[in-house]
Amino acid sequence: ITHPSQAVQCHSVCSVSDQILVSRETECGRGEVSATPLGEEGEMQDQPVPTPELSAANQDLRHRGVPVQGAVDHDNSSVGQVKLSLSYSSDENRLVIIVYACRRLPSCAKDGSDPYVSLILQPDKSRATKRKTNVKKKDLNPEFNERFDFELSLEESRRRKLELAVKNSVSFMSRERELIGKIHIDLAQLDLTSGVTQWYDLKEETT
Repeated sequence: ITHPSQAVQCHSVCSVSDQILVSRETECGRGEVSATPLGEEGEMQDQPVPTPELSAANQDLRHRGVPVQGAVDHDNSSVGQVKLSLSYSSDENRLVIIVYACRRLPSCAKDGSDPYVSLILQPDKSRATKRKTNVKKKDLNPEFNERFDFELSLEESRRRKLELAVKNSVSFMSRERELIGKIHIDLAQLDLTSGVTQWYDLKEETT
């Protein structure tokens, strides 16, 4: 016959064991792996600002932390990342944007995605301020290394906002997902004369 005090003690021990088990299960399933911090890959530490030539697309600019929407803080709402370089060439009097690569993009179809990057300098949405990269077939970690020049003064560049979208190339009648993710960057918050290069988290478009 079990004494009442022994039953209470057993119940208490079992409850504690259940709490420990639940705690361990919660800890094991917590979140996703965060993005690799800048500098661990040796990509963006004290590198020179790229020269205007296209061959400089493989050089990394000095990284400067700036408060930009969609920056490198990886979270659960991210749908991949894009690596950009933004700088102003005083010699050529133009804004230079280099799209290096994307990583961790989601698959938009059973056989992957055909990603490309489109750029618009807002508030002007004319054809002169729109650019896009080539399409990379069936690649969730595409490398572009494409440079885009905009003939703007430094003052005008600082009044612009960059809208960047990573899209899946689809046919007109396709039912596949087209937009993968977007970022918006206020160029007034960047040191364009020194140049900035970093990974940015892409965000799903909210309606």
